[in-house]
Parts: sequence; C-alpha cells; structure tokens
Amino acid sequence: MNVKELIMSMVDIRQELQDFISQEDDKSLKRFYKMAKAYMEQRREDKLMAEAEEDIKEGRIHSQQDVKDLIKSWTE
Repeated sequence: MNVKELIMSMVDIRQELQDFISQEDDKSLKRFYKMAKAYMEQRREDKLMAEAEEDIKEGRIHSQQDVKDLIKSWTE
C-alpha cells in the first residue's frame, strides 16, 4: 500500500465513522463515546508508562528523600 492509498483509506475511514455516528441512536452513541474515550485514555496511560520506563532505564529517577526535599522546598 503506498502513501496515497493509505491517506485515501484514512479519509474513507473518517468519513465512514462520521456517517456511522450520525446514524446512531442516543444509547448506542453514548456507548460508542464511552468506548472511544476509554481507548484514548488507555493510550495516554500507555504512553506515560513507556516514558516512565525509559526514564528508569536512562537513570532519570529521584530517591524518596529527593522528592521529600523538593516538596519541602515548595513551602519555604
């Protein structure tokens, strides 16, 4: 599949999703929304976890005492 075909298929998918959404009843639409929202939240959490794992691998970590000292400095 070349780039042009991929782009066209994404345009087609977006259009089909819009058509699907516009034809659904309220109950189904609410379920679809909840599902899509949960999916996006999971993707966000997965990204945060991957970033945290990378920080750990690269040694970008703080001890518990470092964190306590940082929090204490906020109130001084």
